[in-house]
Amino acid sequence: MTSREKQKKQLRMSQIRGGFYGVEDGGESLMREYEKRKRIRFWIIAGMLLAAMIIAAAVFWFSRYHRYTSYSLKWEKELPEGSFVGYEHFGDNVLKYSHDGATYLDRSGTERWIDSYEMNNPRAYVSGDYACIYDIQGYQIRIYDVTGQVGTATTLMPVTKAVVSEAGNCASILEDDDASYINFYKKDGTEQDISIKTRLTGDGYPMDLALSPEGTRLITAFAYMDGTALRSKVVFYDFSEIGKNIPNRLVGGFEEPFKDSLVARVRFLNSTYSYAVADTGIYFFSSRNLSSPELIKEPETGERIENIVNCGSEVAVIYSDLETDAQAAERARARKDGTAVGGDRTGSGGADGGSTDGGRVKPDEAAGAQGEDEDSQRALKDQAAKGSGEKQGESRGDSPGEKEAYRLVIYRGDGSEVLNKKFTCDYDHVNTDGTYFYFKGTDSLNIFNKYGIVKYSGSMEDPAYMITKAQGAGCFVFSGTNYIREYQFK
Repeated sequence: MTSREKQKKQLRMSQIRGGFYGVEDGGESLMREYEKRKRIRFWIIAGMLLAAMIIAAAVFWFSRYHRYTSYSLKWEKELPEGSFVGYEHFGDNVLKYSHDGATYLDRSGTERWIDSYEMNNPRAYVSGDYACIYDIQGYQIRIYDVTGQVGTATTLMPVTKAVVSEAGNCASILEDDDASYINFYKKDGTEQDISIKTRLTGDGYPMDLALSPEGTRLITAFAYMDGTALRSKVVFYDFSEIGKNIPNRLVGGFEEPFKDSLVARVRFLNSTYSYAVADTGIYFFSSRNLSSPELIKEPETGERIENIVNCGSEVAVIYSDLETDAQAAERARARKDGTAVGGDRTGSGGADGGSTDGGRVKPDEAAGAQGEDEDSQRALKDQAAKGSGEKQGESRGDSPGEKEAYRLVIYRGDGSEVLNKKFTCDYDHVNTDGTYFYFKGTDSLNIFNKYGIVKYSGSMEDPAYMITKAQGAGCFVFSGTNYIREYQFK
């Protein structure tokens, strides 16, 4: 091999071992460059991850803890007022209903569908993606899903209450001069061959009822006469195969816990858990054993219930008649000094434990003032029915400018607490969209998130009936009798 060929071979070998860095470094320069680039990539990725974490933490903090101090109007849309009655959350949007029709509105105020009817005293009930609107003391129940009307039920007796399940079937309370009836309907309005007949002096007068999500079980609150006393009980029915062989399909009844109270409201939170609200507090039931429901938690507080708001599978209770921290401190000082301050508070809303402006009735007093004749029984039925009215949206009748202490407690279906928040504000009605609670006063607004953090507390003169969260940080939709507005809070 010639000297020239040896030089060419040596050059090729050096390129294989050391790349373009020559024979002398044996590839060390290449390795150093590789390690350098590896370190650069690592710090770039680490920096990007750190920036993402900082941004996520900032968004989380802002969403949960930032407190708004001002707001501005983003847009407004006028709506036909008609004979407005109310709004209900329905699906992802809202259902506006009046004496002459119902409208399904999205959060931009666009009408998805409209249904016309004539009702003297309409009320709405929503469960999942189904809703019903019925005419109190009328004869029709209209059933809807989020696409529009799916059925109409026409009754032969006046309707006092109607409910719908997440499956779309309905149950209603009908009454005549002698008895009350609970009837059932398919989602197209066809009446089912199921009926429960009751009398005030027998099984009792049905004050409220609710269907399980699948529509096969019923929880009912009854008021009944026990001698001269008016008492309550909660009853469970099962219309599936489980209750088929049980007399009257009655799978559970609870009287003893409510012997000295009046039950005003019952609801299913999901297929397993349900609750009943009495003037003595809120009671939770489990239907884990479908053939034998169980009372799993009774009230632990004597505070008066001001409002009840459903939050999906949870329920929020606003208690009132609480002392503020300043009042409690003053009372403690008064005890120490041996002086009296404003009289003692009682958990029942008054010194004598009697009825209050929240619609609470003391059963034995109510019954003792009545006789056993037909007119007095009718009066008792009317008095019992007052207890089943919805709290949400009702005025509390507080003195202008007066602020009271309240407690917001969110319960899971088993009665355990998710949140226990004490607060002070002036409000006329409250609603929730599941994420925020909106306490609206005549010219004030308090917004809490579901963690109990105050998001806004200040003036707001918009007389909205319902408030919901809109898309975008700090954006909220206010729905009034003849308008929808979106505000940007900052």
